[in-house]
Amino acid sequence: MSKRLAARGPHESALEALRDWMATTMTGAETNGSGLDGRFWERRALRAHIITTEPELRGRARASYYPFECVLAEAIGKDLGQSANSLTPRLAALSAVAGLRELYESDEAQALAAPPNAAELLELVDMVIRFTQAGIGGDR
Repeated sequence: MSKRLAARGPHESALEALRDWMATTMTGAETNGSGLDGRFWERRALRAHIITTEPELRGRARASYYPFECVLAEAIGKDLGQSANSLTPRLAALSAVAGLRELYESDEAQALAAPPNAAELLELVDMVIRFTQAGIGGDR
């Protein structure tokens, strides 16, 4: 993700780059099969469920996303002409990362056919991106 944010075009926002990276990564995982005989999303959802139900694992998983949140806050801060440590970039990065992290456990994901496909999950990614953009827009 860091490389994708660094390589973004001059008029491409951090959240647009994030969405593109997610789409590329998700489609690649699905088309390459990731060695799981087409069960990649099923296993991702199972992993997310196990992490969610175990408090210690949930805490460790959340902590592991901190570097990603920092990189995203830096990129969003640049978009806004603010420091990465300003509240809006920090909140936006936290919101986006938390939304992506919680995606599999949401009611929307649970309503998808099992296992879901990348296109269906990407619609949920788009919801996270729109939510985050609205939060940024509300600060202006």
